Amino acid sequence: MSFSKRKPITVAHSSGIICGKRIDYRLVKGSERNPIYRIRIAYGSEISERSVSSDISRAVKLYGMIVKNLVTPCTFDDIIEDNL
Repeated sequence: MSFSKRKPITVAHSSGIICGKRIDYRLVKGSERNPIYRIRIAYGSEISERSVSSDISRAVKLYGMIVKNLVTPCTFDDIIEDNL
């Protein structure tokens, strides 16, 4: 298997409950050749994933804000657009 085809690396993971449903947040990093960080949110059957930065400190900061404020997939795109 070539290195570029490996699964993304989970950098951070957090979960919680909103209105009785589990919400999962993941900050993932692509391959070493493509070190783009993405945030993925899964809430019930809703899933949203967006690339956020190639800079780890910026990606971690944004991930922290997303988790702290319990952002759901339906508002995630708007929040990312406002912060990029």
